This record gives sequence, C-alpha cells and structure tokens, in this order.
Amino acid sequence: MAVENHLDQTKTHVARLEEAFDYLDEQAMRKACAGMRGLIEEGDEHAREDYGEDGLRDAVIIGGAQRIEHYEIAAYGTALAHARLLLLDDVADLLEATLAEEKEADERLTEIAEEVVNLDAAGEDEDDEIDEQPRSATTQAPAERSRR
Repeated sequence: MAVENHLDQTKTHVARLEEAFDYLDEQAMRKACAGMRGLIEEGDEHAREDYGEDGLRDAVIIGGAQRIEHYEIAAYGTALAHARLLLLDDVADLLEATLAEEKEADERLTEIAEEVVNLDAAGEDEDDEIDEQPRSATTQAPAERSRR
C-alpha cells in the first residue's frame, strides 16, 4: 500500500519537475539514470530470491525501496540547494515540496519495517514480549558500545 501510494506521488513529482522547467524556460527531457537503474535491478534481484519467509522478503523489499528514496532525497536536496543559491524561489518551493514527500515516504517505510515487517522477519509476533534485559558491554551491538 505504501509503495502504491508513493507511485501516485511520483506522478505529482514529475508534474512539479515539468513546472520547474517551465519556470526556467527549459525543455524537460527524460534521461535514464544509471545509478537508479542499478538500485532498481538490485532490488528486483533480491526480491526474487527465495527467503522461505514472507516477512524476510518484505524486509528486503523495504530496504531496497529505502535505498531508492535516499537516492531521490539526495538528488532533490542538491537541486533545492542550487535553486536557493540562484534565488529561484518558485523552483525551490516545488523542489522543497517533493523533498518533503520523499522524506515522508522514507519515514513511512521505516515505520512499516520497525512495527511489522522486521518483527515478522525475525519470527516474532507483535504481541510477544521482547526480552528487555540489558546486555553487557561485550554483548552489545557496536553502536551501543560506542555510545558508552
């Protein structure tokens, strides 16, 4: 559902980009992006693998979708910074709206992963209690140890 909703948003993003090009009095042209193509191919390849568990496959799909979102966030953020530097406020407004939506999509994917998919992939039920015993410094994840 989140992916389908974002597909609809993408149509709005394209319309905004076309509007931005109109402001610039430039012709919008489609050009294939090798980086994005690679992310999509990698995601498709991983999604087709046999994971034995739907939750694990879904977690992989969300990871791939988030890599794409992060790529888009970087691109829109860069374009927005340039529009601001060039004092192209109308273009900046369009890019800012799309950037905000890309960030929201990424946050929604994170929520889905954390609240549902990762639990399924780990074989846990959302209603199961999670052992909250503190781990010793030697059994903590590296990120936890570095915060000490």
